[in-house]
Amino acid sequence: MQEHQSTEEKLRNLPLKEIRERGIGLNFDVKEPKDGHRLDNSLWFGICTSCKEPVTSSLHDRLWMHNITLSIKYHDSGHILSRESKQIDYCPLGAPVLD
Repeated sequence: MQEHQSTEEKLRNLPLKEIRERGIGLNFDVKEPKDGHRLDNSLWFGICTSCKEPVTSSLHDRLWMHNITLSIKYHDSGHILSRESKQIDYCPLGAPVLD
C-alpha cells in the first residue's frame, strides 16, 4: 500500500538542482530560472508564470518562494521608512494546492 505524499513532500524529495533548473513550484512554474551568481550557489531568481511576480529559491528553503508585502510605512516626504513582508511557498493567484 502506497502512502499519500503531499505536493510539498514530492518536491522536497527531488534534487534541488532539478527543482531550480526546471522551475518547479508548488502551484506554479518558474519562467527563466537563473543562478543568483553567489559563490555558494545559494540563491536563484525567476518569474512566476501565474502572477508574473519575481520569485526566489534559497538553498535553505529548497522551494521557489513568493515575497508578499504585509505593510509599508512611509515618511512624510513619501519615502519608504520600513516594509514588513513574508515568504510563501505557493502563488496566491495560482491553482489551489489540495493535499
